[in-house]
Amino acid sequence: PPVIARHVAEQLPFMATENLLMAAVQAGGDRQVLHERIRVHSMDAAARLKAGGESNDLIERLRNDAAFPKLDFDDVMEPSRFTGRSSAQVDEFIAAEVEPIRRRFSGLSEDAIEIRV
Repeated sequence: PPVIARHVAEQLPFMATENLLMAAVQAGGDRQVLHERIRVHSMDAAARLKAGGESNDLIERLRNDAAFPKLDFDDVMEPSRFTGRSSAQVDEFIAAEVEPIRRRFSGLSEDAIEIRV
């Protein structure tokens, strides 16, 4: 979990830029201006990370940019908004692939399994 959290913290800000742009435009911002500000801040944040920076500061840069209308950045960046169909795909895979195998071998006792390598 700590490694996953670190990767999410590093990459989610870059993944969220389109959602942030749409939310900022809906809040009254100028799309062209905001797009350019995101581009500049993204490149600077990426350069900082590549140079050994410990955290991705893209969101702080955008929060402090006067071109951005006030947004609920935390709401827009909720990680669960970026999983797409993955949970449904897992459920579909389990139903189609795993459950038939479990049913086929349901009579086997887990205690009887021994593997030697």
